[in-house]
Amino acid sequence: MKYSYKFEVKNDNLFIEINDQDIFIGKVIDENKELIIYKKYLSYLVVLDKENYTFTTERSSDLGFYEEKDIYPRIINSSADLKEDEEFILWSTISYRSMLKTNSPE
Repeated sequence: MKYSYKFEVKNDNLFIEINDQDIFIGKVIDENKELIIYKKYLSYLVVLDKENYTFTTERSSDLGFYEEKDIYPRIINSSADLKEDEEFILWSTISYRSMLKTNSPE
């Protein structure tokens, strides 16, 4: 599966446009000598009603950067709301770093 995005660099920050919204996905460092791209991962299972066995779950992997405000209160209010053994929320942001290779004299 291939994707293509319109991107823009503003003040050394890299953005892509998704649904008319700019999404921060990375940084350009030291006048284009280094590029950092962020990929965010999310997986959760939250029990909504234990008696009726209803729950909500999601898994995603997208370009961008997760912050705590993206999780709380969007999914649940706080981690204290996770009361069942099966419930979990896992999110992370992984950075990929690429550097311009320069030929140095030996």
